[in-house]
Amino acid sequence: MRWVIRKDMLEISEIENRNYDFPWDEKDFISVSRKRNNIGVVFEKDFNIEGYMFYGLQRNKFEIFNLTVDFDYRRKGIGTKLIDYVKSKLNMRGRHEINFKLRETNLDGQLFLQKQGFRSITAIRNYYDDSQEDLYYMAYKLNDKFFIKNRISEYFPSSE
Repeated sequence: MRWVIRKDMLEISEIENRNYDFPWDEKDFISVSRKRNNIGVVFEKDFNIEGYMFYGLQRNKFEIFNLTVDFDYRRKGIGTKLIDYVKSKLNMRGRHEINFKLRETNLDGQLFLQKQGFRSITAIRNYYDDSQEDLYYMAYKLNDKFFIKNRISEYFPSSE
């Protein structure tokens, strides 16, 4: 695993086009990469990118923008390694949550994230401009009790 570099963008875009009906283009990847606190990593073997992930650092959480394992390399643990990479950066005093938004038709992605310990938080109807699909918002929490306590306080602040 290593950080994404500029020359990876063409190969990443090709993988994206092979794997999705609504792929990101090279400009999308470059735009995400240039933003402060965003990171891209690739899983590479024999100079061949087999998977990649782009995520952002936020105050108390990580947000995964894109995680893809090339179709030919799926079911070999690469996606799990990418998720574990971000999970290894979680801690109780800082970032304790990972968020991921995906299309309702991405059933493989939903099932994969569920196996990784993510839970569905909410759905947003007709979110995407290019289709009538809903967006599914999934999250992984380092400690559910900690998460629930903080989430409740967001929705029901104390009257003090």
